[in-house]
Amino acid sequence: MVLNLHSVSYLVLISSITINQDRIKDCQSRKPELQEINGDADVLLDSGRLDEGDAERVERTNESLSARFTAINDKLVETQSK
Repeated sequence: MVLNLHSVSYLVLISSITINQDRIKDCQSRKPELQEINGDADVLLDSGRLDEGDAERVERTNESLSARFTAINDKLVETQSK
């Protein structure tokens, strides 16, 4: 089988799209895990096991993780649309 430049480019493009779609799915599947962390933190707060400083650190970490998730997901979707 003889492959010309267009065929090779097409195969590389399809491969890249497939890899990117898999990364998007993986990234999006992890969002529920982040939401579960919120629930766990709320349970700990309600139980009195966390003090206010702990709660603030959990909140900052959660915000950081959420921002990273959003940035990664947005970048993957942007790459996919190109």
